[in-house]
Amino acid sequence: MSGLASVFDLVPGWILQALNFGTAYPKGDEDDLFALGDAWKQAAEELRQLEPDLRAATDATAKFYSGDGAVEVKKEFDKLFAGPNSVDELAKALEELGTYTRNGGTQLEYTKIMEGSFALITAYAVYALIAAWPWGSAGVPLALAAGRTAVGAAATRGLQQLALEAGRVGLRNLLKPYLKQITIAGLKAGGMGMGLDGGIQAYQLGMGHRDSFDLGQNLRTGFEWGAGGVVGAPVGMGMHKLLGRTGMSPAMRGLLSGVTGGAAGGLGMYGGGLAWQVGDQLAHGYFDANKIDTTFDPKLVVVGAALGGAHGVRSGASLGHAPTMDAPRMSPAAASAAKAPIVTEASVREGKQLYHDLAKQTHPDRFEPGAEQNRARDVFQRANDVKIDSQGRYSDQHVARLEQLRTEWNNSGAAPRDGATARPSEAAMRAETQGRADSGARPEGSTTRAAESVVRASDSGARTATGERAATGAPEARTGERAATGDAAGKSKTRAGLAEQHSATSNLTATSKDRAAEPAGEQRRAESGTEQARATAPGASEPGRPKEPAVAERPRTETELVRSETAARPAPPAVEPGTRPGVALEPHGGSAASVAEFHGEARPPNQPDLTTREVVHVVEDSLALITPEDVAWNRDTKRFLLPDGRDISVTAEPTTGGAVAEFRGRPDGTGYDVHVSPRARDQDVVRGIAHEIAEIRLAQEPEIIIDPVRESPDRLTDHLGGRFAEVRVLLNKIDAATIDPARADQLPGLRRDLADLAGHLDLRPGSTAEQLLSGHDPALAHRYALERSGLTEHRPIFSESLTAAEYDRGSTAHLATLNELAAGEHVRDLVANERHGLDARMREELARRIFDPIFENPNFREARRHVPTAHLMAALDPLNVAINDPNPAAAQRGRDLHEAIDRFHTAMPEPFRTAIGPDAFQRMHDAAQTLASSPNRFAAVLEHGTGRLETDGAAGSMSELLHSVDRANRAAAANGINIEYTVMIHEPVHGLSAVEIIPRPRPLHRLPLEQYVFGANNERVELVHRPPTGVPNGHTVDVGVGRSAFGVEMTPPADRTGGGLVVKTELAESFAIPSQRRRSLGILDPGPLTEPGTVLVFGDMLGGGHVLGDGTAGGVGRIFVNNVSAKLPPEAYLSIAANLERTLAPGGRIELQWDMKSEAADPSKGFPGDRGHIDGDQLWTALLEHYDNRPPFRIEEYTEFPGAGNNDYDYTIDAGASNVLNKDKMDSFSAPRPDHRMVIVYDPALRGLLAPPRR
Repeated sequence: MSGLASVFDLVPGWILQALNFGTAYPKGDEDDLFALGDAWKQAAEELRQLEPDLRAATDATAKFYSGDGAVEVKKEFDKLFAGPNSVDELAKALEELGTYTRNGGTQLEYTKIMEGSFALITAYAVYALIAAWPWGSAGVPLALAAGRTAVGAAATRGLQQLALEAGRVGLRNLLKPYLKQITIAGLKAGGMGMGLDGGIQAYQLGMGHRDSFDLGQNLRTGFEWGAGGVVGAPVGMGMHKLLGRTGMSPAMRGLLSGVTGGAAGGLGMYGGGLAWQVGDQLAHGYFDANKIDTTFDPKLVVVGAALGGAHGVRSGASLGHAPTMDAPRMSPAAASAAKAPIVTEASVREGKQLYHDLAKQTHPDRFEPGAEQNRARDVFQRANDVKIDSQGRYSDQHVARLEQLRTEWNNSGAAPRDGATARPSEAAMRAETQGRADSGARPEGSTTRAAESVVRASDSGARTATGERAATGAPEARTGERAATGDAAGKSKTRAGLAEQHSATSNLTATSKDRAAEPAGEQRRAESGTEQARATAPGASEPGRPKEPAVAERPRTETELVRSETAARPAPPAVEPGTRPGVALEPHGGSAASVAEFHGEARPPNQPDLTTREVVHVVEDSLALITPEDVAWNRDTKRFLLPDGRDISVTAEPTTGGAVAEFRGRPDGTGYDVHVSPRARDQDVVRGIAHEIAEIRLAQEPEIIIDPVRESPDRLTDHLGGRFAEVRVLLNKIDAATIDPARADQLPGLRRDLADLAGHLDLRPGSTAEQLLSGHDPALAHRYALERSGLTEHRPIFSESLTAAEYDRGSTAHLATLNELAAGEHVRDLVANERHGLDARMREELARRIFDPIFENPNFREARRHVPTAHLMAALDPLNVAINDPNPAAAQRGRDLHEAIDRFHTAMPEPFRTAIGPDAFQRMHDAAQTLASSPNRFAAVLEHGTGRLETDGAAGSMSELLHSVDRANRAAAANGINIEYTVMIHEPVHGLSAVEIIPRPRPLHRLPLEQYVFGANNERVELVHRPPTGVPNGHTVDVGVGRSAFGVEMTPPADRTGGGLVVKTELAESFAIPSQRRRSLGILDPGPLTEPGTVLVFGDMLGGGHVLGDGTAGGVGRIFVNNVSAKLPPEAYLSIAANLERTLAPGGRIELQWDMKSEAADPSKGFPGDRGHIDGDQLWTALLEHYDNRPPFRIEEYTEFPGAGNNDYDYTIDAGASNVLNKDKMDSFSAPRPDHRMVIVYDPALRGLLAPPRR
């Protein structure tokens, strides 16, 4: 199933039934009903299309028959074209059946989404209840129990009091103050009902699951919901007013009034349904009471009461915290006199940070039972009250209340049982800095790091830890924030005074207290580091880049307006390696602090917060970029593993000081926790994590100075190493955006980020930072120098707007620059393959323009409803054949393309043609003519029969071409360029195949096997190479490489010496054709590991591997076939068997592994072999048949693996063709472990000898 309803289908039915108070969740698959309905409609259309042929056949029949029999035959034939049993009537019946079936799917989907939405509303109500109730999650059953026991009271005593009140003062006087609120409540409820119904219908229309919008249904839903609001609102308000005279708590008053009003609202919805039916009949000119559906569902009252009670508790709790001696509450008069709250971006950010700090420090679970826990619980509850009242939009008054709570808590002196001490919040630091500025003192310049310093633990390996970080960041003053004049200035000073008072006492950690007592000279030395960092802030100029004005000199960008920077505090001195501290130490920590637009709050406001799941997906997509060579990744626990056995977790959590990411060592010494800001930009996540992982790993080295503060030290520090990791990430992404057309729009922002970071670090020629980078990572320093020199400045960016003239100019300039700047061996191969790669991307762009009128058409979703996908794709195949045919001249290619487009037009049904528009086919013709008129940009042409290859008019071989590509990849790696050249062998046309060199960014989702650990105990899979073949210079072919690197890693070193390459393969039609048709598809996923001596080829090397030979003997020493899902018919095995002798060199072998276990989750619904893996048993049978039981092959190994299968490698699933893979979907597949292995060896000496029995 797919779509929104499938999300709810993943939730167990009993949960949805419970959330809907007993309403059973509907069963069934709406997608099957839609598919069945479409099939009926398609059958009707095809039946109508047969009518002309049927008429022709019947007319022809009449020509050859005469007499009475012919008359009777004609009568029977006429029934086919007229009457109740005609073809047309049958087609109408099929079409009506399709419509009926689809409507069934529409109603089933509508019901599922509606029920699921109710469940979400209920779940949210319970969540709000949890947040509001003083005792956390324990309050849910307590509140629900109270609701059950209070329903009776609300229905009797409460309503009786309401009636008495109405009789005493008159109903009109009672309701007069509330009429506006009642009207608003009714309108809101009606609007919610119409919105929910309309949203579901709109979604179904967008998905093609509903034929038209049912306005009547939408209006009725809104009317019924509105009636519920009109009835429920006055009852709930009246009950709340009566209970206000009692001594009940606000939460209990909210519960009782909510239950009463909610139950009344349910009755109102029932009454609204009756009224709608009556009105509908009267509108149609009649009234029949017998046709009114008066069925009453008690769940309306139960659901209304439950949800109303939950809402009432939440609303009441926001008013219910008690006054204390330290925090007196305003009287109602004072509250009325207070000015209206002001909500700004600054107040929202400050409130969130204050609440986060308070909730973290005062959570009752951190304290032993007793007076301290009670004080913590009180502050914790009141902070929650403020959060609930703000609804996430913290005003200046909410901030003031939270600051008051923080002051109260800091004065209490309570200490949690984990030994952590209180620390100043971001807001406190901001107030302190503002206070210093207001007093006339010279404000300190901002740094980008929290002020802290930690040192390595003693040589024994023990790690000491005290409290949390001594300081966090504070954002600098911004335009539009509280003015430092008048009342606002006074408030700032007051807050600053409070902050300074407490930061000087209880907020100091052990380290910062000891620093307060340090000699002045030590403090001055610490401050010098801050001054140095201050001097290297962004804005420093470098050659070729205009000097960026300082922040204070230039207008602030929108991003900078929301950016906060760490408060300036004197930096503690860096600790030399091996130095033992004289004071208790904090856990090791650090952060990827803000640099210009790289900031923890830079996420666009319309994007939801990052989740830990999303962050982990980013990690797994970038493992090769962010994982140091001796660090491992646990795919099961989603953690990194350091060489010493400690691990690193990565989660989405709020960070301090506006950092994109930060880390902290665990007090128990078991490892580190990296937090990524939920409000960081997507493009910054990898950069931030790479910084933290590098910083953690470098800190383990005894020669590295641990200094998490200074940005421009004179020696390499762990933090500077983290910044260098950021440089690597940005350069890698710049290359990827330059090479991959799907990412081209990211390029300007990436280059801007790199320039900002370089200015921040003073990374210019001859600078200290440049020298440190060269010593730390020479390859990275070389790549950065190439970027600074404009390596990719002229490289064409492939898009719909790129012209032929722009391409020619850009490619010529780029190739000249590459030839000039690239260093080392094989530069000639690098430039040659880059030229072929640019040509291939230009051909791909021209081909995509032919298909854009279809796949980029805004009405494509509607159009494809009218044609099965398989039929659509098959009708487009001749276009791709014409595009990739190397035979014809330009004129003939144009005729072939135009004819293919015309045939496609004819093959499509009329509704499809109407949906994509009349000009779509003309645009296809125009694009086809442009491609046909362009130069033939193939890299080579392969003659399959002989294996002869022609490149630029010169004869060669496929083996020579692959070696050139390998040399180009080596040269790119030596220059630090993130590019891999791959070989595309298109399907042959008249015996000839077009060959292209297609570049791609190197995949990052795969690490070498030795860098993976598995399970809770971090177990490893030992890398054991396969036995050597003994074939000199023989290539190794990995068929269907997928997302693994079996051939690269399992081939023994002996087989990789000499001229043998490891050739990773995937079928061309699985990647080349889709990427020519759609801009969202490409070749980014398969064959992820690229090492010297390995090449990725898109082509059939199992059935056509003979092209790797010299024409007289095969050139392949080994073929790996692992879990390749091909579902081959017997004749395909015979074809492979016939070509195998031409492919393998003498002594060469084919090693097949396959899984006969069923892929069905329920084994009873599957059968052995249903995965369709290429099967060694069937290949051996084909060899025996082809060679009449006398094959020149022998079976060297046949193994059946028990249990779950072979565990000698980390097997993976098939690769995807999408440029952006659905990680959740990919994670849902489990990689099969083979339970069979067969090794077949080519031995020419066996020719003519009868093969022995297999086993």
